[in-house]
Amino acid sequence: IVKIPELKSAKDFASLINQEISTSAININYDTKSVILDAVGNDIKQLENFLVFINTYNTVLKDIYPEITVELIDSFFNANVRVDIFNLVEEIANRNKQKSLDLFSKSIKSKSVEMIPLLSILVTRFMQIALLKDESYAKKLGVMPAMSPWQLKKIQANLRYWKQEELGDIITNLIIIHSQLLGINQPLNIELQFVKFLNSI
Repeated sequence: IVKIPELKSAKDFASLINQEISTSAININYDTKSVILDAVGNDIKQLENFLVFINTYNTVLKDIYPEITVELIDSFFNANVRVDIFNLVEEIANRNKQKSLDLFSKSIKSKSVEMIPLLSILVTRFMQIALLKDESYAKKLGVMPAMSPWQLKKIQANLRYWKQEELGDIITNLIIIHSQLLGINQPLNIELQFVKFLNSI
């Protein structure tokens, strides 16, 4: 679990961001780091979004994107995209099938959800759920995502909706859809596959 120290100024926020980047040993240039610092400022919610991004990058995206680019950051921090993605992730993690389907449909129509960040965050979230359900099972997955206290509280609320034996298939299905998205130029097919996934939960 990642503990967030008391933060009073933009300088404190910047120091924590630089520490997380250094600890993660990620490949990021000065311009991209500046975009992150500007996006976060001294906004605690944006800092939480940054920590979700770092967890997701280390868990799912690092092998796909060896370097963090401005475009990748924008796909997570764009205001319109961010709100819909995180709302959708929460509905899915709380197993609200109909709300998830309705929100995904509206998001696709308004083009306010990017599939790569959505799938990446979902893989990370379900790995975190698996970790809290059974640490040995999470180790078998080969990934032990870190969690900050605010994330831990959300994920603990998700636990009652999922059985341990379901999680492996859910994570596998999400990774398959994510891999297919990176390999083809037919986003409609991916959206339909994702709807099938939502109907299966």
